[in-house]
Amino acid sequence: MCCPQCFAIPQITIQLIGTSACLLYGQRVLYKNSQWKWANRITLLISILIAVLLSSLGIFLFVLTVFPEYRKSGFAYFCGRQNKTPSPLDEHRCALLGNITGRVIEFGPGPGTNFRCFENYTADDIQSIEKYVAVEPNSYFEEAMRNEQERLGLAQLPLQFVGLRGEDVDIGEDEYGTYDVVFFTHVLCSVDSVESVLANADRALKPGGKMIFMEHVLVHEERSFLWYSQKIAAPIMTIIGNGCQFKDIGANIKSYFGDRYIIDYFVEFDASMPKPLYFVTPHVKGIVTKK
Repeated sequence: MCCPQCFAIPQITIQLIGTSACLLYGQRVLYKNSQWKWANRITLLISILIAVLLSSLGIFLFVLTVFPEYRKSGFAYFCGRQNKTPSPLDEHRCALLGNITGRVIEFGPGPGTNFRCFENYTADDIQSIEKYVAVEPNSYFEEAMRNEQERLGLAQLPLQFVGLRGEDVDIGEDEYGTYDVVFFTHVLCSVDSVESVLANADRALKPGGKMIFMEHVLVHEERSFLWYSQKIAAPIMTIIGNGCQFKDIGANIKSYFGDRYIIDYFVEFDASMPKPLYFVTPHVKGIVTKK
């Protein structure tokens, strides 16, 4: 379970513990030279509480780095819990998916969040999906995905779980250019190579097939409050968010496909997110068709 090569201490852990030490040391110096004893005792207590919180967060992130299985299982548990309640993003994702048919690949399905978009499908609609391949490297999501499928009454959905990274999917000659729909929602942020995943999706998709995506993205306005928020959150998100990073995914998609795809729909928008997740409000969504 422990990863020997992961014992390098994350920079964010060093920064958090270092900040705690500086905070306590600075408070001690001020306390010694101040005449306001009671006020300084109060600020000292507050400083200690903040230092404990920062240090605890740093140690927590270090543990998740050293024990990747804890990180994977914890992320799956968190996403599974979040998936139990409807999200404002459901409207966006379900409008994009519409009535998909034929052979389908979903990269990064997580706990089956997009299955909610099939809840109102008729039996004929489900039967029109010939194959549904779920490419998900986190094995802890498979059980959650199966449970979500059962909960929504989608037993007829021909679900095939593939426990691989999107970069490692092998599209063989028998499947090259045979899929009707490929889609991504909140997954390209966490892959090592967006281009490699898009290349595998491109190989799988047949001419006339649809590629659908919805991702949170890097904010464009540098030095804005949102830009600083993403900078602060980024190292923590990378550890607890399954490798998630802030990327200009819309630009990646446009530059990769060039004139080989028709852009049917492409929109940048601010998603409705809980206030603690303000830094992931910038999103992009769209549909492209392979020529």
